[in-house]
Amino acid sequence: MKPYVISIFSFFLLHLQSSACSCSFDKYLTIETYNNSALIFTGRAVRIDTVMRFEKEQKIYYVIDILYKGHPTSDTVIVDARISQGMCGIRVKLYEQRMIFTTYTNDFVNGKTTNERLLYTDLCHRSCITDTTDRSDLTKIILDQNYQFLKQIQQNKDFTFDQYYLSKKSIFHDIPADTLYAKGEFKNGTAVGTWNYYNAEKVLCKQKTFSPEGFAMEIVNYYKNGNIYYKVVYDIYGKDESSIQYDEAGTVVKQENADPNSTGVREKVYYKPSGSLAVIKY
Repeated sequence: MKPYVISIFSFFLLHLQSSACSCSFDKYLTIETYNNSALIFTGRAVRIDTVMRFEKEQKIYYVIDILYKGHPTSDTVIVDARISQGMCGIRVKLYEQRMIFTTYTNDFVNGKTTNERLLYTDLCHRSCITDTTDRSDLTKIILDQNYQFLKQIQQNKDFTFDQYYLSKKSIFHDIPADTLYAKGEFKNGTAVGTWNYYNAEKVLCKQKTFSPEGFAMEIVNYYKNGNIYYKVVYDIYGKDESSIQYDEAGTVVKQENADPNSTGVREKVYYKPSGSLAVIKY
């Protein structure tokens, strides 16, 4: 898992086309994207530091103007963002206002992940500049869709979501939209409990369980035949504590344990058809 403090998903078509970054975006903000975001707000960068984690990154201090989701302890938050556009980094200017979507990750110190929860963003998030003067129609559409969706959540903070939504409706590629169905509970504008995601035929394809605070605790993906494809469990710090992958018949093919002995060493186990296994420590 990549470590981060808060990352900002910036939305420039020019960036995508001129770099090796291979992001694709939904034209519309979906319920799944909203649920996966830890903190959503509009704000201005008042300080930008350069730090070394996996690579050179920006540590951006944002003053929050409008909060849409999350529970920051201050009106100033720190967001980590990559610099290299080839690695889906973004370019941030001081005092430039953006709508920012962030996710949680864990800090990375001396080659190891830590239990410090950080906010992170990069080019693959939906963040965009709020001043659309001289911006493309695409940026204006994205920002407008963001505002419309977030306004609905703000007006109905406690409710059951039980409806269809569009996913993978790419605005950069001619990819058909998948119509999915989601059902789950919102409390104070945050997804809680178990959420079910279904395909167009209403066959269960994913389950995601959230803590009362809205943190992801477990994700389970399913094959069309109903068997589990992949399951990941997170610890209280948001790190992937363990994961397991199955083939379509239900046989375990891969298992990963994140630092099972608290030594800083992760363990990945591959199961072969013969029953033997290969263990990789890293």
